[in-house]
Amino acid sequence: MLRVTRVLLSCSLIACTTTWAQQPQPSPPPRPAPPYGAPISLAQAKKVARAAEQAARSAGVVSDVIAIVQPDGSLVYFEKFDGATYASVEFAQAKARTAAILRSPSGPGPNNGPPPLPSMIGLPGGLPIVINGKTVGAIGVSGTEGVPGWNDVKVAEAGLAAVK
Repeated sequence: MLRVTRVLLSCSLIACTTTWAQQPQPSPPPRPAPPYGAPISLAQAKKVARAAEQAARSAGVVSDVIAIVQPDGSLVYFEKFDGATYASVEFAQAKARTAAILRSPSGPGPNNGPPPLPSMIGLPGGLPIVINGKTVGAIGVSGTEGVPGWNDVKVAEAGLAAVK
């Protein structure tokens, strides 16, 4: 009887250790977003928009809209290419507002669902503007279409490069 108990105990320990060892490692928690800073200045906003515009135009984009907002989502600077659609005007501002308020790129919400608030948009093209480790605003771009290798995010990234 003692021998049977030892065998059963040994098998139980082996089964428990094997099961425990096979557990997937939890993913690390996401890095916290940079804290908010003082709102982006008009001069900085123009610099970001100018760099984004130059990148878009050099790629042959003719229909972009670029919006720069401060951390609360209020518009600081806005630029609309002549060929831009009216929908892109709204999309660019919503993308910038979403990125500023969430302090993360615009796009699908958690688990690929809708963004957490009705005033936000689940489309890529909005990026937070971080200067000296603080979120000072965001850029939103819309209308970059039909140009191979280019999209709204790439144009927004070109704008951010002006203040890094």
